[in-house]
Amino acid sequence: MSRPIFARRAFRAVACVFFAGCALFSIAFMSSIAALDSGYLSTLDRVSKIGGLLTCVTMPQCVLGFGYAYFLFKTANLPSKNDIPVVIVACILSMLTILGVTIAQLRTVSFLYASSCRVLVTMLVWLSITVAYYSCAKWCFDIVLDISKKAYSQAKINNTNCQLENNKWEWLIRLAPLVFLLAWIPYLILPAPGTVSYDMTWMIRQFQGIQGYSTHHPLQATLLYGAIYSVGEWLGGGSANAGVLTITVVQTAAWIAACTFEIKIIQSLRAPFWFGVLSVCFFALSPVFGTYCQYVVKDSLFGVFFVLYASLFVLYVKDPESFSRSKLSFTFLLVASFAIGVLRNNGFFVVLLSLPFLGLLHKGLKRKLISVIPFALIIVLIPITNLGLQIALNASSGSVAEALSIPFQQTARYASQHADDVEAWEYEILDKTLDYEHIVRNYTWEQSDAVKNTYKGAPLGDYFHVWAVQGLRHPGTYIDATLVQTYGYWYPEMGTTSYWQEGYCYETSYPASASWTRDDAESFGWYQWFPDADQFMQKEIINRYRAIPLLSLFLGAAIYVWVLLLEIGFLFYAKKDGVKRRNALILLPCFILLLTCIAGPMCGSVRYTLGIIAVFPLLVGATSFFVSSSNGVSDNNML
Repeated sequence: MSRPIFARRAFRAVACVFFAGCALFSIAFMSSIAALDSGYLSTLDRVSKIGGLLTCVTMPQCVLGFGYAYFLFKTANLPSKNDIPVVIVACILSMLTILGVTIAQLRTVSFLYASSCRVLVTMLVWLSITVAYYSCAKWCFDIVLDISKKAYSQAKINNTNCQLENNKWEWLIRLAPLVFLLAWIPYLILPAPGTVSYDMTWMIRQFQGIQGYSTHHPLQATLLYGAIYSVGEWLGGGSANAGVLTITVVQTAAWIAACTFEIKIIQSLRAPFWFGVLSVCFFALSPVFGTYCQYVVKDSLFGVFFVLYASLFVLYVKDPESFSRSKLSFTFLLVASFAIGVLRNNGFFVVLLSLPFLGLLHKGLKRKLISVIPFALIIVLIPITNLGLQIALNASSGSVAEALSIPFQQTARYASQHADDVEAWEYEILDKTLDYEHIVRNYTWEQSDAVKNTYKGAPLGDYFHVWAVQGLRHPGTYIDATLVQTYGYWYPEMGTTSYWQEGYCYETSYPASASWTRDDAESFGWYQWFPDADQFMQKEIINRYRAIPLLSLFLGAAIYVWVLLLEIGFLFYAKKDGVKRRNALILLPCFILLLTCIAGPMCGSVRYTLGIIAVFPLLVGATSFFVSSSNGVSDNNML
């Protein structure tokens, strides 16, 4: 072995050991955050204390550290131009990890930048985790690229020489509905006839004329759910339970159809049969879908149409010309676009900020303009329909406070933590906008309802002036308020779940007869047939699932956001193999939906991100398997 080669390998080995040591230090540093107290915080500035953090490292962790060093030595190289997307994603995930660990323990990130010493330690931890994520992600991306190429080559062989693969797919798609129904039966029977959400009680009241209509919830969703409930009530001879059961049945049928449709689209992406089996297992074994079939809330049907929209969106991106020639596919896309635009208020932004991009995929200015026209008509039709229904039903307008969760939470946190740093004129303006004393007493970091519901309807110009002044005075408070309210969307907690997963009956779903008596919901007469079964489902099914390492992460929203980030990094990384960058558009609807959830009132709500969770197999399959056939597909992949 020549001396230069030996020197390079020796230097690489030393660098790998160094980064493994940094990884161990990072583990010790983040582990110590859980044990922080005021005395420890005041002495961390001394460099001598930093060395003491390594006492948290145990022998198994050291073994893992040396194993990681060997992994780096065998796999990692200096990043090239093609590796830039992987580096960017690794940097983002590393920072989310540091912020998430800190927020989960301290509910503040000021600890990370309180002094120059802590900033240096934070940067060292960030660098070491970035190297770990980069090396692991690049290694996985190369493996996925290799698997996708082999799968695509095998798919071409199968399509040419035999029909065995296609026959297996056909049987899988035929059996999928039955598998889903059997797997979801426990979630449907135990809380039967269904768990009624708080929002749905108001929507049904409006439909039955007990109270006036309001655009707080989309009027189309109110009419749809109210009609289904009323039909069931009529068929049941006036039984409210029959109305709730009818909604549960409709939602279950819709979810079975949506999940089966997604499996069909995955097949059209030339995914191997084993991936289809894994996708069926995901839908069948995850508690998400069974529980949201029986949870009477508008997000359930919104999730169904989001699956349809995202699936057709993928097919359009893959081959715009073939898709636009298929009248059935194009019609379904327009229907799904309209449906998600009117079933949730944030659905309109998903359509507005993603649908027009499909028209731009065509070649030639004339073709682009022709393709954009029907999308523009749908986008215009949604607000026109909303306005027409509001006038026809004489509905009151919803509060603008629904869109102001982030600034209102920042104001509430400032008021609760800096009461002595509020000037008289600021207090006067804030109290005209919000119930100041109420928000000080009732501010909660994970939900903004207690704050935004106190909005008094005052003009917001003066409020935003005070908001800006106080933000400049204590910017760290605003940063903390935003991060703690949103971190459930971007940091997966090991062994736990995100907050406000109502459909799982964790927090706010109770037997209807007990839950809504305070709001006179018992006047509707619904009640759960097995009142003790709800707790059984939580303890014996949900909690056991939560106890499974790693799998428990898939009960929360954040792990799916991490997958989205990895997918976009993979698509740009795969450009080196000829994959078109436009393929990254398949992730756009999910990212827009995620942004609207982050601006919403709850921390890590599975209900809000239900659509993102439901298209998880589709997007994994799309990013993994159609990258190798990105030059186009045949018309038989359309509906």
